[in-house]
Order: sequence, then C-alpha cells, then structure tokens
Amino acid sequence: MRAQLKHVLLDVDFFTNPKIRAMQRRYNVFATLGLIEVYMAMSMATNAVIDNDAILAIFEDLGADDPQAIIDYLLANGLIIKEMNGFSNSRVIKDQESLYKSQQRYKKHKEQTEEKRCENVSETLPLSNHKSESMNIELMNTELNELVLHGSFNTKEIRDALKLCHNRLKQSGRGLDQISLDALCINQGSPERLKSALLHTAGLTKARNVYSAPEKTAQTTNKKPQLSKQQQSAMETLAIIEAEEARENH
Repeated sequence: MRAQLKHVLLDVDFFTNPKIRAMQRRYNVFATLGLIEVYMAMSMATNAVIDNDAILAIFEDLGADDPQAIIDYLLANGLIIKEMNGFSNSRVIKDQESLYKSQQRYKKHKEQTEEKRCENVSETLPLSNHKSESMNIELMNTELNELVLHGSFNTKEIRDALKLCHNRLKQSGRGLDQISLDALCINQGSPERLKSALLHTAGLTKARNVYSAPEKTAQTTNKKPQLSKQQQSAMETLAIIEAEEARENH
C-alpha cells in the first residue's frame, strides 16, 4: 500500500548523476527540470503512477522539441519505470510505501492510546450507591431557587435550613424536588418540626425519626390532608435517605 507524498525527495547526487547530465546535454536543461516535475507529479499521485499523456504535457509545456524521445530515454535508463497502467519511479514508490507504513503505525498507536485512556477512566469511576438512579438524577437536577415554601413554612429560618439540606443532599449525590418538599411539609405539620427535619438531613442534629406524623393536640379540628401517591412515594424516599444518614452518623 502507498500514501500520497507532500514533498519530493531527491537524491543528493541528482544533478551529478551521469544519466541526468547526459540527458541534460542531449535535450538541454529543460529536460532536467521536466524530470523533477514528473517526480513531483508521481509523488502526489495515487499509487505514485501517472500516465504517458501527463508526462508528455509536462515536457511540452517546457518547450521540448521531442517529448516522446525524452520519455524513451528516461525509460531506457531506469529514471522512470512502467508501473500498472502508467509510469512511476522506484524511489517515489519506496517513499510512498514508507509513508503509508508510518501512517498506519501512528494510527494504531493512537487507537491503542485511546483505548487505554478509556480503560483507565472507567476504572477510576466510582460505583453508584444510589437506591434509585433515575429518581436521584431528577432530584439532583432540581435547583434550590426552584423550591417554593408556602404559608407559615416560608420563613427565613426554614429557607436557611432548606438551603443547608439541599446542599448536603447534592454533595452526597442526591437531591430534593418540590413534590418531596411539599410532602415533608405536610408530614411534619409545623414550621418547627420541618426546620428540625431539614437540619437533621443536613447533618446538624442527632438522628431521630423526623418523618413521624405530628402529635395530635386537643385544639386540632381539621383532619390531616391526604397525600397523593406521588407525594407518599416522595416521602418514603426521603425517609430512606434519612435512615441511611442515621446509620452513617452512628
């Protein structure tokens, strides 16, 4: 296999070669210049081969009186050779083959390097310890400014606790979305209990069951709002997270 060259490689004794000097004396200096142009055309040609018409055109453009006679001289003295369906030069063929081999070695080395890099990256990636990866991805994509507190829960103290909780969950590869926050508010029942739950999740209080239902009081007249299936699921997920946090703290 061969690769097209971007440069012409001439022997250092090209102009002192007896065959070149004899050609120049017989057909003048333009024959020598034409031969260099022929070598250039062969170097950038596919498989280093050009046809007879291409060589004739080169010498005709230089004003040679008998271009075909020059071609015959080149063939007779081995300065060009017949190759495939045209003409080439043994040195040009060798240089194209050498370049092709070099390109293949570089390509193989590059592929091996890339494969090794990918293997190293995969070996250093930590294994996921999330219970539900799809759920955690959604939760982690929720930003703090997207979470809304309603009514008596919307205080500076609770917003600060929510920020700590949100950041703590993000650091551990988890998160909190609006549905989970609403469920937590309903379950805790009061701003004080919600604040305590958020601070505990942030790791700032001792472990306790922050998801138990609020204590009933004699003054309570309204029934506890019923949770939707989605809210119940979100609340159970947060309970699992809290249980894990509790085990880690102990």
